[in-house]
Amino acid sequence: MDIKKYFQPLQPTFRFLLPTIIIFLSALFFGIYTALTNSEATTEVLDDLGQFAEFFMDLSSWQLMLVIMVNNVLKSFVALIGGLLFGIPPFMYLLINGNVLGLLSAHLVATGTPLAEVLILLVPHGIIELTGFLLASSYGFLLGFRMYRRTRFKESLRPHIRLALRAFVYIIAPLLVIAALVEAFITPHLFPLVL
Repeated sequence: MDIKKYFQPLQPTFRFLLPTIIIFLSALFFGIYTALTNSEATTEVLDDLGQFAEFFMDLSSWQLMLVIMVNNVLKSFVALIGGLLFGIPPFMYLLINGNVLGLLSAHLVATGTPLAEVLILLVPHGIIELTGFLLASSYGFLLGFRMYRRTRFKESLRPHIRLALRAFVYIIAPLLVIAALVEAFITPHLFPLVL
């Protein structure tokens, strides 16, 4: 298999990748700022996350992997295809996920968990997962832009949808499956090492 052909669907989204990263990082820093300055909002979000996390406590590693994978693949697909709504769903997706990640990370560090330990827990699966999320959101913005061009200039949208779906199937979804495997089978073994 020609590796260039495999990654060819990524080329059209590169110009949307930098704005996608900027939006995510802005939300991440806002989450960090919120955690350090607004304990009431932080407590509320963490309580919600704690209730959500209780669902995962009794799952086997395979069940956990399946739940994480389905959750991430579905959300990324919605961010990607939801971009047809002029980019609003991927924008909201980036704001929420960046904010929650920043808030949670800053809270852990502020309550005594060393930054190195937080990174050990997040980076192994997070790098892969975040790459998939950012690519899905970038394609969402691409489709939003193409939808605007379709409504304004009557340009064809179909080839861009096909390209985005191809990227999702061949690149984004596999990244999210790998991230779910790492999060379910490797990350839990890191907890005893750092907590």
